[in-house]
Amino acid sequence: MGAVSYGPNLNAAAVLLGSEGNVPVERTAMLIHSLLGVEASTGFVARAAERLADKLDATGFDEAMKAALRGEDALCGDESPVKRAGQRHRRRHRPTGGRCAARGDAAQP
Repeated sequence: MGAVSYGPNLNAAAVLLGSEGNVPVERTAMLIHSLLGVEASTGFVARAAERLADKLDATGFDEAMKAALRGEDALCGDESPVKRAGQRHRRRHRPTGGRCAARGDAAQP
């Protein structure tokens, strides 16, 4: 049997389905078949993320993303619930002079 070539939409579906909620490659291949009517092999699904990574590397995506993030004032957005003085609070990070600062707001019940 010869090699099979699928288009970019099927590769994108394999990456999306395989990256959501830790879906195993076997289940991803089953979902592709159920949703799209295409019998993609588990090998195709397993290599989908690798093909995407190769394309992103070729375009310089990592360096562009790092440069964009370095230009931001703050790189945080955590709203973890914390307890302070027996009350629940939401810890919100806000940019302050290029750094993250924590500010506690009383959590809504």
